Amino acid sequence: MSASDLTADPFPKGKGSVANAALSPESCPFPLGKGRVNARSAEGRALGKAGVRSAPWTAEPVPQLAPGRPGKDGLLDIRLTHAPQRSRTVLRALSHRPPLQLGRLLYPDPDLPDMAYCYTAMLAGGLAQGDRLQLRVSLDPGAQAHVTTLAATKVYRAERNGAEQRVTLDVAAGAYLEWWPDPLIPFREARFWQHVDLAIDPEATLLYADLILPGRSVTSIPPNGTHSDGATADTGPSFPSEATGATVPPVPSGVTGERHEYAYYDSRLTARRPDGALLFTDTQALAPPPPGGRPLRETLPDGLHTIGTVYVLAPPSCLGPLLEDLRAWLASVHHHTDGRPRQALSGCSLLPNQCGLVVRFLAADGAVGRRLLAGIAAVARRLLRGAGPPIGRKS
Repeated sequence: MSASDLTADPFPKGKGSVANAALSPESCPFPLGKGRVNARSAEGRALGKAGVRSAPWTAEPVPQLAPGRPGKDGLLDIRLTHAPQRSRTVLRALSHRPPLQLGRLLYPDPDLPDMAYCYTAMLAGGLAQGDRLQLRVSLDPGAQAHVTTLAATKVYRAERNGAEQRVTLDVAAGAYLEWWPDPLIPFREARFWQHVDLAIDPEATLLYADLILPGRSVTSIPPNGTHSDGATADTGPSFPSEATGATVPPVPSGVTGERHEYAYYDSRLTARRPDGALLFTDTQALAPPPPGGRPLRETLPDGLHTIGTVYVLAPPSCLGPLLEDLRAWLASVHHHTDGRPRQALSGCSLLPNQCGLVVRFLAADGAVGRRLLAGIAAVARRLLRGAGPPIGRKS
């Protein structure tokens, strides 16, 4: 794949930007489905006032525990503030209900010693039908936090109803938040809908990552040897490490399994200023396909089934240099040119209202997707905070 493939804007002005019309198949590296709205449309204005729509199964009865029962209605509400006397970000308030829980705040980052690393946990094995999760993170002025999960979020098959997640992030002036969860894994026949509301001050910074795996995978074991995890070697790309400059080893291959066979996926993200002014609304309606349309797995490029998105909301003065740096890094990602399948396809463009930028990519698998996210975070952190990549440990 050429550098032009990597730096091609998936949202060309007038055709596919988040601020304009729905993406056409020719202008986007992957189809985002139906229902895409924007900050200027009548539907976008209505959503900005009334909130996003719900999935059609929310009222279906569940033969097991019903929505709202203990263990089905999870809540995690975190408020963080900067404590000058301790020179770090600390927990100001916390509310939670099972199955969501917050671990102890850690400060492992030598470049940002005052940044709190928050590890959220879901005590259940995954999301089942009837589950409702609410996550809210609020940062007071000057606070800095990296919020992630302890494991990937699995969404199980649903016969009735489905699973819903609501995420609300409030970032005050001078605050810096990285929302960086592990991937979402929707199983075959899963039903999942998500509402994300961002409220960000013009002088605040938010990095928001989202990685969707195509489902459960099964790793084949070839006769010519394997890694300890059962995957074959020497079949993926080598990425230049943003942290050290060293070459990252190839990604294993031989992985097969589900390919976007979930029954319903709808994620709607809305960004606003603290006064309620709408910045943009972005929708990924991946399943079911629109009437007469083909399933998502039939429209994606061969071998590229992992979907990633990163939003960087930052002061306007940072956006030009950051866009240039991100596109340069994406172009530097090495891809085999000897006939092997390409491992990634990506694009980066500005968001409307000079509020930030968005990176979208398709990757061959979760390992490639995670490495792309790590590189994007490293580039953004270097420019926005003069810091190295996030600390990856989970303990």
